[in-house]
Amino acid sequence: MKRSFLLVLVSLCFGMIGVVSWTSPAHAILFPRLQLLACRANLNTCNADLGTCEADLAACEAQPAAAVPQTGQTTCWDTSGNVITCAGTGQDGDIQAGVVPPT
Repeated sequence: MKRSFLLVLVSLCFGMIGVVSWTSPAHAILFPRLQLLACRANLNTCNADLGTCEADLAACEAQPAAAVPQTGQTTCWDTSGNVITCAGTGQDGDIQAGVVPPT
């Protein structure tokens, strides 16, 4: 995504330079240079913002996963609604994943 954004930004800058050069020959030398400088400044700002976003994302991803409490379910049912033995069903009553909630 960041590469796509940077490519669009650079394309827009060069596209604007081409339009200005084609439409106003009197500014064909000075204006494109100013546009290019502005484009480079925008690109530098974008790269700095991207670096900040990547650092924030890395810090977020480094956080431990939130603990999910157990549901407390210990009974399992078949598709007809009959109570069955939980062992090997993969239902919550079988797995009982999560942490024990505080009392």
